[in-house]
Amino acid sequence: MKIKVLSSGSKANSTLVSCGSTHLLIDAGPTSSFIVSELEKENILPQEIHGVIITHTHSDHVGSLGSLILYCFYNLNIKINIILPSKHKYLSDLEDLLRIFGCKSKMYKYIYENELTDKYDAFNSIKFMETKHSRGMICYGILFDTNDGAIYYSGDTKEINNIKKIIKDYKIDKVYVDTSSIDSKDNPHMYVGVLDEEIPLYLRDRFYCMHINDKKVISEVIDSGFKVVDKI
Repeated sequence: MKIKVLSSGSKANSTLVSCGSTHLLIDAGPTSSFIVSELEKENILPQEIHGVIITHTHSDHVGSLGSLILYCFYNLNIKINIILPSKHKYLSDLEDLLRIFGCKSKMYKYIYENELTDKYDAFNSIKFMETKHSRGMICYGILFDTNDGAIYYSGDTKEINNIKKIIKDYKIDKVYVDTSSIDSKDNPHMYVGVLDEEIPLYLRDRFYCMHINDKKVISEVIDSGFKVVDKI
């Protein structure tokens, strides 16, 4: 399974997940024209996206969801599938945003994580794992259970517990993790020092740090044995 980070950082976030003809988007923060352009570089049409996974409703993660829905509905005559956790705690916030964006319910369709189990060859299942980021904000990391092992996409997070649990319970293929240089209990992103303390050396080349807003931390991340995503 291929993970392509299209945009990462506080300005906007979106990631493409692909395997064969199966394509998913995680978050839709950049402009819809940017997303469509990035998909074209991968020879993927918007109508080939099977669904959009939303980790949380901060603007840098959902800023263009509305325009993407409107573009697909009016220009391509298709509905976007929005993939949700079975216990959809942020659904009311998401629906408020979609109404503000001018999106009517006939323009999109909800699909729940359990509906995707054993549906695609790319992965066996998708699991939304609730995580901590900003106070009062419902946030999720996304776990893909694949034949090659677990692929975890942390979304925005400041805590390590989900990652520790995945290391314990799964064979790790790749982990994409929110990373920050700020060591503070008030920091809503994962401090790189926590990764350095908690992640075993033998797994570090499978960890891809993202959402890095301070480029000074890149050398620290690499020196610690982790990787950095292409788009920061």
